[in-house]
Amino acid sequence: MIIDWANKFINLFTPIADTEMKYPKLHNWQHHIIDAIRNYGAINGFTTETYESLHKFYIKAPYRMSNRRDATSQIINLVRHDSILNYLQKITSPPSIKKHRQIRTLGGIEGSFTLDTFNDFVDEYRTTHFLALEAEKAFEVLIDSLNQYFDLIENITNKDIEATIIKWYTSAFIREVDTIRAKSNYYNAPAFSDIAINMNKEEAEKYNTIDGVCFAKILMLFGLKIPSHDEQELALVHWYDFKYNDLHCLFKYDCSYVKRIPMFTVIAIESIIEPVHIIPCFNKTNEYFVNYFIF
Repeated sequence: MIIDWANKFINLFTPIADTEMKYPKLHNWQHHIIDAIRNYGAINGFTTETYESLHKFYIKAPYRMSNRRDATSQIINLVRHDSILNYLQKITSPPSIKKHRQIRTLGGIEGSFTLDTFNDFVDEYRTTHFLALEAEKAFEVLIDSLNQYFDLIENITNKDIEATIIKWYTSAFIREVDTIRAKSNYYNAPAFSDIAINMNKEEAEKYNTIDGVCFAKILMLFGLKIPSHDEQELALVHWYDFKYNDLHCLFKYDCSYVKRIPMFTVIAIESIIEPVHIIPCFNKTNEYFVNYFIF
């Protein structure tokens, strides 16, 4: 009866489906469920989920791993596109009649400048303040990262870009629970938070992520005010990726095993889930563990 039902289902929907009816669960029902019932008795949700998990781990995931190209760049672009879409939705939505008190996420303002005075601001700031390596890197890559950000926003002129105001902050309050920092001297030590970033759920399973989450280090927190646009709260981040491009080597000691990659991106602060604890591997270069064993 099960096989007969599966065959009728396939014959009925094949003319209108563009997938050739290649569905893992349907395949399991048609070819494996009868044997499972004979060997193990009545089926349940656990049985079917087990088949799906095995299919995903041993077939879908290796196939995607062998065929993907520049997957990390694609992940980062997805995060950046989501940030831009959220931004565009905010600035194009009609204003609400009711006015609500704005709750600021960013705190600890360090300075402000326009993009056409960026070099002068950096030179002056360096003469009177200590900059950690992370802050130096932030100044080095900020303009290129912002240019990538601006490229995704329509109807912005060079004049608008030059007049854009950057307000530089040292901390942000995330989801009313956690504080993240990007500060060269916080109680006599640099403090640049490592963070977990949410990506598009529909795309997450195509790449190596931890339940749709990827990791980065914050280099800079800032507010971006483009003329005639609402201010956007953003972060400049330095990305981590898995140390090895192998499904069986994503973890070590039950921790995500990662490395830093030379990729820097501007993202929306609202895409940040929480701070995470990432520690260097002892006596190794560019090897880190995402520590899940602290509260």
